Amino acid sequence: MSLEKFYKNPKEPASFGGINALRRAVGKQVKTKDIKQWLETKDSYTLHKPARRNFKKNRVIVGDVFSKYAWAIPLKDKTGQSILKGFQKIFKERKPKSLQTDKDESSEPGSHWLAFYCENGCIEFFDSFGNPPDFYDPRFHEITLRYPSVCWNSTPLQNLTSNVCGMYCIYFILKDVKEILCILL
Repeated sequence: MSLEKFYKNPKEPASFGGINALRRAVGKQVKTKDIKQWLETKDSYTLHKPARRNFKKNRVIVGDVFSKYAWAIPLKDKTGQSILKGFQKIFKERKPKSLQTDKDESSEPGSHWLAFYCENGCIEFFDSFGNPPDFYDPRFHEITLRYPSVCWNSTPLQNLTSNVCGMYCIYFILKDVKEILCILL
């Protein structure tokens, strides 16, 4: 049986189709293996066959909500070192003005949130308990040493049993963003 009459005739439902379409048109008269070998000799099939691409499945995806920027950085694997390199690529391109983080380990749920706001070489640190940056982590102190001016709130806004510190941090960041918008407008 000639597959040519099924494949090149536009009146046939299997015309210029794939293996399965041609198999349905021919029936059980020709093996699927033979149909595949025959189709691979035809330019019209091989040129329009979609190329298989194996995409990298590991990537760092970062979305900056306030500025509406987004990044997707491909990674070789999901180790901490690869993720760190991905973030370093992003921060070389653009540095965020505000950052909200929690003081716990990555495996623990967030129990207390902190915020940083950087502008014009100055950094503001916000903690709703009123503690300085180096109270939580020595790395925060290292960050503050990079800036000529560092300020933080020393007045506690919440008691130790309260759990609304995340809302205070968001309000702190939004307050600074609104002040900038008022200056620009």
